[in-house]
Amino acid sequence: MTRLLAALALGCTGLALAACESAPTGPVFVAANSSTVIIDYGRNDVTQLDAAKAMATDKCKLFGNSSSVLESLNVLNSNRERASFLCK
Repeated sequence: MTRLLAALALGCTGLALAACESAPTGPVFVAANSSTVIIDYGRNDVTQLDAAKAMATDKCKLFGNSSSVLESLNVLNSNRERASFLCK
């Protein structure tokens, strides 16, 4: 019984780690300060940039700003881009 529980726990841990390693599908918050927010997003879906902008605006509001403006885009790989937003 103990071996069965140990095997199940190890299997669940392995599945959880594998899920963490998989590529995210939506916008992912990277970093922010009072003037800039950086977000990674999927470049194969047009709606991802809009979702990233909405997320950036929410993060800017935490610093007392009312909106965000796209500053730059950088290609990370064939599936992901990194967007930098200025807080206004």
